[in-house]
Amino acid sequence: MHQAEPDCPADDFRHLTDYPDDELRAAFEAAEDDDVITTLADARLFTERVRLLHGITGDQLADRVRARRDRIDGDPQSLSRVDPGRDVTDQRGDDETAANVWDRRSETALKLGATLSLPGVSLIPVPFGVVPPAVDGVLAFVALAFGGPLIAFGLLVLLAQTLKYDLLPAVRAFSAAPRETLEGVWNRF
Repeated sequence: MHQAEPDCPADDFRHLTDYPDDELRAAFEAAEDDDVITTLADARLFTERVRLLHGITGDQLADRVRARRDRIDGDPQSLSRVDPGRDVTDQRGDDETAANVWDRRSETALKLGATLSLPGVSLIPVPFGVVPPAVDGVLAFVALAFGGPLIAFGLLVLLAQTLKYDLLPAVRAFSAAPRETLEGVWNRF
């Protein structure tokens, strides 16, 4: 394993990670909660910038955080509650969790809607009179009353997610830096 140069800022972080909980709590005791949140936000921005500049993936960093957490001496209690996967690899935080919930709802609605619609829709090519009207009517009712709205709901959720997570960020990026955005799209393709 490569050791950082003695004057490298990484050494400061190595010393800070194994601070005992009591000393760490005391270091920020006089600070207001808002100041602590701002400090944490700045630290997060700094570490994310360094990660991106060095081309380190979130998964690589999460694996290293887990390994470091398990090797730190003194075993501060707060380390056991550190969840590197959420903080390091999940850039959208609670939005991503909500998106996963809505992904599952959309998928379930589409599957259930298709299942309920399939019997009624499959009778469309059958000549009139072959299937008793009572059966045909019930299947058509189930397809229209339940299957259709479920499929529409699933598709609307997909549309809303596409707008929120794909289209709006792209428009914001383009409005902030049109040339860099177009270069990024060009380079991606």
